[in-house]
Amino acid sequence: MDFKLNITIRTLTKRTILFIAILCTTFLYCQETEKVEKIKIGKFKYETYYKNFNHYEVNEKGYSLFYKKGNTEQSICACIYYKDDSILSLGHMIVDKEKGLITCVVKTIVKRVDFTSDSIKYVKKQNKQGFFEPILTVEYTNGKEKILFKK
Repeated sequence: MDFKLNITIRTLTKRTILFIAILCTTFLYCQETEKVEKIKIGKFKYETYYKNFNHYEVNEKGYSLFYKKGNTEQSICACIYYKDDSILSLGHMIVDKEKGLITCVVKTIVKRVDFTSDSIKYVKKQNKQGFFEPILTVEYTNGKEKILFKK
């Protein structure tokens, strides 16, 4: 009788461990994960990934591209803004790896306010520590260019 009880406990323990393993594996794969890629710009190496964001005040969401160097991350370009099922704007980025320049153009798809620009271009330059500083911000509205920032 003692032998049968011992086999039952072992079987129950194996089944419990198997159940917990399956449950944990399923839970882990359900988590939102970001794909991380590596890139080298100039003499610095970065991890690149997308992070989602929420603007709760206006009920907008989106994804931005981030670069991470060491323990410090930096937002590089807003890639997409959306509200409900509508895409509001899309971002496009060009990286000059040799000069250490990043050009990001965010085009407005759906204007939210009358004075919203058609697109905005951001240019960032890599500094000596490997982080990117803005050097130019240009807004385009109805074919007219307006420089918002120039270094």
